[in-house]
Amino acid sequence: MTHNPNNFMVRWITRWDREAVTLLMTKLAGQHGVTPDQETLEEAFEHALREPDELRFCVAVRDGEIIGQASLNRAYSSWRARHFGTIEDVYVEEEARRQGVAKAMFDFLIQQARRREYCCVRLDVQADNDGARAFYADYGLLDSGYVVYELDLDEDER
Repeated sequence: MTHNPNNFMVRWITRWDREAVTLLMTKLAGQHGVTPDQETLEEAFEHALREPDELRFCVAVRDGEIIGQASLNRAYSSWRARHFGTIEDVYVEEEARRQGVAKAMFDFLIQQARRREYCCVRLDVQADNDGARAFYADYGLLDSGYVVYELDLDEDER
């Protein structure tokens, strides 16, 4: 648990955070033009509780209210023969933005990635998300030069 001078703390999720975290995930999906199924979001939440070495969500909490979330997913680098982390699901409530919430969550996740001896952390961001890209650059993340492609296996029948 990390306390912050701006009167919020960052911690891992607990079972009692389900409603708040799935609401933030719904808001994040909405920003991407997606309307997620509530059961799917709840399954993702449960997966994080069941498989904390694979996926963990952290939340920022102020006055008992969850105001932000982010997740750390484990992957493996064959080039480095070590695990690395992927930061995903970053969302901060509109009224809590520009108050250090995202930075505190990143600090927390980076600390955890170091503790787990990950070789690096990565994240994907939409090319037109200038605010997030500026934050990531200010935080010290570098544009890797990679472009992410995706094939939706739920839709493709090749």
